[in-house]
Amino acid sequence: MIIIILNLEDEALAKRAKYVFGQIMSYLGYEYKTTYDLMAANNEKSPLLIYYGDKPCNFRNKKSIQIISGKQGKFKEGKLHFFKDKNTVIFHYDFILESFNILAREEEIGSKDTDKHQRFIAEKSKIFKSLKDPFVNKHAAALDRIIKKLYRLSNEPLIQKCHWPENKEFAACLSHDVDIVKFTKSDVFSIGKAMDFIKGRNPYWQFERVSELEKKYGFSSTFFFCTGKRHNFDPNYSIREKKITNIIRLLIKNGHEIGLHPGYLSYDSNKMMDTKKRELSSIVGGRIAVRTHFLRFKVPETWILEDKSGFYCDSSLGYSSHIGYRSGFCWPYKPYAIGPEEELLLFELPLSVMDSALFEESKTPGNSLKSLKKMFRNVRKYNGLIVMNWHQRVFNEKYFHGWAFVYKKCLEYFKDNKAFVGTAREIVDWAIRRNSISVSKI
Repeated sequence: MIIIILNLEDEALAKRAKYVFGQIMSYLGYEYKTTYDLMAANNEKSPLLIYYGDKPCNFRNKKSIQIISGKQGKFKEGKLHFFKDKNTVIFHYDFILESFNILAREEEIGSKDTDKHQRFIAEKSKIFKSLKDPFVNKHAAALDRIIKKLYRLSNEPLIQKCHWPENKEFAACLSHDVDIVKFTKSDVFSIGKAMDFIKGRNPYWQFERVSELEKKYGFSSTFFFCTGKRHNFDPNYSIREKKITNIIRLLIKNGHEIGLHPGYLSYDSNKMMDTKKRELSSIVGGRIAVRTHFLRFKVPETWILEDKSGFYCDSSLGYSSHIGYRSGFCWPYKPYAIGPEEELLLFELPLSVMDSALFEESKTPGNSLKSLKKMFRNVRKYNGLIVMNWHQRVFNEKYFHGWAFVYKKCLEYFKDNKAFVGTAREIVDWAIRRNSISVSKI
């Protein structure tokens, strides 16, 4: 078992560091124990100590990795750390504190860098240029390489949990936000849609097509439904409509999951979030995942109210204008609420790729696939998770040329490369089971 030592005068910083190590070690799959007692740690029989403190420490003949709190630096491949001696590795850079700030979205709290929907602007993020190469995973991978090297030097066995079922290399979560399901007033200005209306064709009703396509590859997905319209920007349907209720039941019967897509105003209203959840629960029951409408998200308030409402996971943390990892982590993780200073119960499945964001960036199907290949390479490199959001309406090729084609190519890639593909619930359930396994008790 790896021993993590926190030697910090600042108790709040120590709590935050403990949280980050918890997320990183959970991702890496190692058994570990956290202590604040230097003397006790020195007497532990563990072959490796990971130390995080205000100044370096001498651990006699024990092998240690030392990260000095507040130390500034810059990530350079192969130069992030150095061997002080045969037993001690020193990191140049406090990536623990930086990882905390990115995971907890510290830069977004109170920020005025928002768009007309009060969403944080992607270009204002300090990790904007590396959205497709997740920061936390990159540094966790560097730590992992050193852990493995020091264990080899000590001739001690190192047990690591597989990241995904059947030791699959990476995972994909398939999802669909259900916004528009029928004609809107603006459709009268489209000759094509006006003709569809006259001929009784609904170009937005693509649920069966999506389900059949995913079934072809043996996959299931999560559909996020709104419950009713209360704002001009809310979807124009209600789950009480018979046609909507019937398609929800059919999707469940076919192995899909139904999550909540709460209204435009719900992201910072506990009352509205609770009401929306109860409305959906009355039809689908059980545990419910949530993704906010328009991806409106206020840190940490939205996480906190979702947690209080009893959602088992959120999957809103992405950008409407760019693909990539807003929280720098391609992994299901527990959010941390700055202010209350607490790790929350719900999981975050960070949204990585939304159809409209992808095509806004890449413009064409060919360029979109090129951009996705880079994302997929990094996800595989880090044994990570990619969360896809393809609105059901875009599977109509007449109005969204190439969008369904790109999604189909993604499914082919996941199938050919033996990814673990699942709904939000399946991804989180695996994470819970994996975290609960104690290798030392086997």
